[in-house]
Amino acid sequence: MTETQPTSTINRTPYHNPVSSNGIEYNLNHLNPIDMSIDSEKSKRILRVHIVFSNHCFTKKLLDGQCSSEVVFKEKNRQDRYFCPQRYDLSKSLPEIISSLNHKKVKVYQTTSRRNWLHSIKTQIDGQIYCIFFEIRRSHKPTEDVRITVESAYPVSAKKQPAVIGSMGFILLVGKIYLNEPTTTRR
Repeated sequence: MTETQPTSTINRTPYHNPVSSNGIEYNLNHLNPIDMSIDSEKSKRILRVHIVFSNHCFTKKLLDGQCSSEVVFKEKNRQDRYFCPQRYDLSKSLPEIISSLNHKKVKVYQTTSRRNWLHSIKTQIDGQIYCIFFEIRRSHKPTEDVRITVESAYPVSAKKQPAVIGSMGFILLVGKIYLNEPTTTRR
């Protein structure tokens, strides 16, 4: 199969409602789901990948000692989430970053939880990288082959990067997920 240029379409159906914080309303349309076509050598077909972004891409939980009166999301059986201006600003680039994964040279990293994957890039913030955590599963919907949920995205110090156990090419990972093959990474 030949390599194709990354393609994506942005769905126009609102996914997240606007958020108000400190009297300012923040539009979240940039985090509407996107669809991407991936030319997979592994599966010998073009795969339809549907990507959604969780509220953790623009919210955070408060650490002990922090306080805020503006709960943005109440999550069942979890801590409340609060709007984070820094995560929100960085989230504006998420659709483009995710679309850029559709290249044969891009690798992603399996986290130590073995449940999700990590892609990171340098930020304009001194000494920090933007960590994007996602879960990937085969889809059973007729309009998509694979579903990716971007579970969280936030900056960390380059000196405190998340622990990973190995890497894999993103396009290969998508093909393996579609074929229900093991996604064991090289250590």
